[in-house]
Amino acid sequence: MPRKRGPGTTDSDLLVINKVDIAPCARADIAMMRRDAARFRGNRPFVLTDCLSGHGMRAVADHLTSMFRGRPA
Repeated sequence: MPRKRGPGTTDSDLLVINKVDIAPCARADIAMMRRDAARFRGNRPFVLTDCLSGHGMRAVADHLTSMFRGRPA
């Protein structure tokens, strides 16, 4: 959760917020997570994903590919 400001939120190259498909079941507010991530990370990237359906996975793959090739995402 971005709101907790853990090292994954503040120090990672890419913050991946996964399982957004089940967020309503856990009473998690996706819009709030998005706002918090943007606020706490500044212009550092983050992506909301659902690995089961593939939502957001292209952005993760593109980011990793660009890092592997030595270019910023």
